[in-house]
Amino acid sequence: MYCPVSNRGRQRKEAELQELEASVLDSFSKLWSFEIEGEYYQIVLYLAHDKDTVDIFCNEDEVIGVITNCTDEGGATFDFVIGNSYKARISCCRLPGRGLDYNLTIDGYRVPAVE
Repeated sequence: MYCPVSNRGRQRKEAELQELEASVLDSFSKLWSFEIEGEYYQIVLYLAHDKDTVDIFCNEDEVIGVITNCTDEGGATFDFVIGNSYKARISCCRLPGRGLDYNLTIDGYRVPAVE
């Protein structure tokens, strides 16, 4: 039995799924997990290409007070504080033939990204 309402509903759901898939493809995230003095941290860098925005989260809370510096070579740094006083920096630089590379340092020590 044909039901135009459910057909329209299915088409709307399919359109919503296509939009969701497109938004996932139009974003990028990088994850770092580490422990300092018994405290566990998880840092997420989220770039939404469609909105040209950068969001940084620490343990699921959005980091506020991020200082951003952009370079003429296409790189950038994002400086912020985690915990009581740990200085964090996410640096981004362009690698020839490989695109952008993102690194996290805490008080100058590099933290490996989660693959």
